[in-house]
Amino acid sequence: MSAGVAVQGPTTWRQDIGVAACVCIAHAFSHFFQLGLPLLFPFLRDEFGLSWAQLGFTQTVFYGASGLMQTPGGYAVDRFGPRATVTAGLVAASLAIVLSASAGSYGWLIVAAVLGGVGNSVFHPGDLTLLNQKIDPRRLGYAFSVHNVGGNLGWVFAPLIIPPLAIAFGWRTSLAVVGLAGIAWAVFFVSRSSLSGVAGVAGLAASARTGSGRQARSLARLRALVTPPVLMCFFFYMMIAMALTGFNNFAPSALQQIYPIDYHTAASAITFIAIGGIAGTLIGGVVAVRATHHNRVAFGGIMAASVFAAIIASGQAGTAVVLACIAAIGFCVGITNPSRDTLVREIAPPHARGQVYGFVYSGLDAGAGLAPIALGLLLDHDLPRWVFAGSALCLVLAAPAVLELRRGARRVATPGTG
Repeated sequence: MSAGVAVQGPTTWRQDIGVAACVCIAHAFSHFFQLGLPLLFPFLRDEFGLSWAQLGFTQTVFYGASGLMQTPGGYAVDRFGPRATVTAGLVAASLAIVLSASAGSYGWLIVAAVLGGVGNSVFHPGDLTLLNQKIDPRRLGYAFSVHNVGGNLGWVFAPLIIPPLAIAFGWRTSLAVVGLAGIAWAVFFVSRSSLSGVAGVAGLAASARTGSGRQARSLARLRALVTPPVLMCFFFYMMIAMALTGFNNFAPSALQQIYPIDYHTAASAITFIAIGGIAGTLIGGVVAVRATHHNRVAFGGIMAASVFAAIIASGQAGTAVVLACIAAIGFCVGITNPSRDTLVREIAPPHARGQVYGFVYSGLDAGAGLAPIALGLLLDHDLPRWVFAGSALCLVLAAPAVLELRRGARRVATPGTG
């Protein structure tokens, strides 16, 4: 391991569970906040007189800001440590939700989206660096699984909490309540002693004070980010995000235009895909610990998910089949998550792990930012089937890229760089 990486001694199961639980809940809040505005699109459309494309643009701004800041966020993780960086992200994301609650115009929704995206940018590099530094390597597959389950739990609980609160007390109160809850968790998170003692990469702050140190570090960071396996991983994440955006942001509206499904049933699509994702991720954690070819696991899951998306796009399935397919998509993608995170760990040099995590996960934001406007335009032009056909196509495009990651990991030189 590089001499510049903070080293964590042996840990117990109890310690690892405590760390993983804290990270899991932080990740859940990040995904919960991602659905804060999309779940309230009908309310926002009525109040501000917006089109679907304009509503989709709020998500483009959110994920655009998140994507642009993920690599700098990864640098902040390596420089200042993951606990401080994740706490700052939680506070920013929570304040963005509170700002949305008080928005008096569409412009303020855009401002809140920028702030929320900046806060969202640090979760993946911060969470995964924290897990890498604090969890016993023999249990990392399980930890990655728990981390992904946290994200899915955020998507599960958001539809169960935000719309009922909005119906009962108004959409502004709904957002204010969940934003304040996020701030409360940030205070708890930063106070946890189990997360302390993990600083940034040893020597990074010292070397940054000298010109030669800054230059050497800059070159090392650049080399770590522009390797073919890292770029390929970025593309993989971007395609996955574009595929899933259709389900998380527009599935309820699109399903109602394709099938004779009422609003509540259509809205449950988000819950179905999230529950399927949790089940798949839990099994995927066990698979990741035992598997030797993580790229094959990811390839199989992504291709299977594309088949189920195509079935929904056909417009020929019954309601029960549609919901089953949506849950199956969540399961198939979920089972790949721990293996994909293991693949990223294999291609990331230890001295730049936070930065690589930040860069490749910015692919998720790039995909999630590009898709909403296109999907909103499809709905505005009465082409709802293409929401799901496009998801199937993106999954097919992502699958071959992940097959090459194992080969690329073998070419990455990790010892003592920079």
